Amino acid sequence: MLNRSRRWWDFPAAFLLLASLMTVAFRLGDTRWTEDLNIVATTTFFGMVLGLALGYSQFKRWIVLLLAAGYTLTIPVWQLTALMQEDVAWLERLASLGGRLWNGLQIFFQNLPLSDPVPFLTNMVVLFWLVSLIAGYNLTRHGKPLQGVLIADAALMVIDIY
Repeated sequence: MLNRSRRWWDFPAAFLLLASLMTVAFRLGDTRWTEDLNIVATTTFFGMVLGLALGYSQFKRWIVLLLAAGYTLTIPVWQLTALMQEDVAWLERLASLGGRLWNGLQIFFQNLPLSDPVPFLTNMVVLFWLVSLIAGYNLTRHGKPLQGVLIADAALMVIDIY
């Protein structure tokens, strides 16, 4: 008989963790620091759902890491390229995103003011994606939601201070 490891599933805990992460993401969007901050909430939702699914799955850890890496290279990039004009080809959007990030990085290291919102949006999308993905995974795989909640609380305090 196969020895299957038990997964920790609690619907109220999953709902409350999702609600806490979404509250922080919506609070970030309410600041109006840049245009299109609403994609952070969308990415947070997708990351949390994927984290819950990967944590509940019976996949081994290295397969989960490969799947998470693949989705990490897909969903945040898809969300960021969706902000660009719809009549532009997808590869051109991807090249434009890469160019804007590279220019933003160069301007950052030259210590000059940056007017392009894409580097900030990318930082927030990736940060919230990783936090929600890891929090959902840890909740269902290990029954430890505290890490995600603490990071969300710290982010909420930073957002409220600024």
